[in-house]
Amino acid sequence: MKTFAFALAALLPLAPSALRAQSPAPQESDFYKIEPFSFPADIVAEVGAIELLPEHKLAVGTRRGDVYIVDNAFTTDPANAKYQHFASGLHEVLGLAYKDGWLYVTQRPEVSRLKDKDGDGRADIFETVNADWNITGDYHEYAFGSRFDPKGNLWVTLCLTGSFHSNAPYRGWCLRITQMANPSPPQRASAHLAEWVSRRMAPPIMMTTRACGTAPAP
Repeated sequence: MKTFAFALAALLPLAPSALRAQSPAPQESDFYKIEPFSFPADIVAEVGAIELLPEHKLAVGTRRGDVYIVDNAFTTDPANAKYQHFASGLHEVLGLAYKDGWLYVTQRPEVSRLKDKDGDGRADIFETVNADWNITGDYHEYAFGSRFDPKGNLWVTLCLTGSFHSNAPYRGWCLRITQMANPSPPQRASAHLAEWVSRRMAPPIMMTTRACGTAPAP
């Protein structure tokens, strides 16, 4: 009897492991439908932003500064997707927003807006919307951009220098870019108003984590 009790006690710690072995671990695909897209071999994706476009197209921005327009992105077979190189030479695209025929791009030094005027599939108009913040070249000074909010504003969060410091104006702050009263002629695109939001001006939810109000005012 003692021998049986000892054997049973020795096996009990193994029971949970045995049960786990019999039940496969949950997979991401159990909860979300995953549609893998295979980019052409000459495209280094490193996707940092995605935006829905008219006609069931997608805009895809990359860390390396490219923007691609994806056609047939919502067909049954992702292999039918076609990729058009829309823009290049940008700096770390981490935000895309579409409005009134313009694709707004948040890149490290500024928010820009792009348009294909002649219809050849490539952006041929590049305008600066706002570039009121500073960068030092540090790897961590990311700029993350939003889509347009219900009031027509864009929001940009600016990461700190090296994760812990603010070595340039407004690092660690959140930027709201308001609508222009008159968006034309194009040379006035830089006249967008920038309202810098600190802990004193808006709820903390608008702030970047660990960085609320740390940046000195210029």
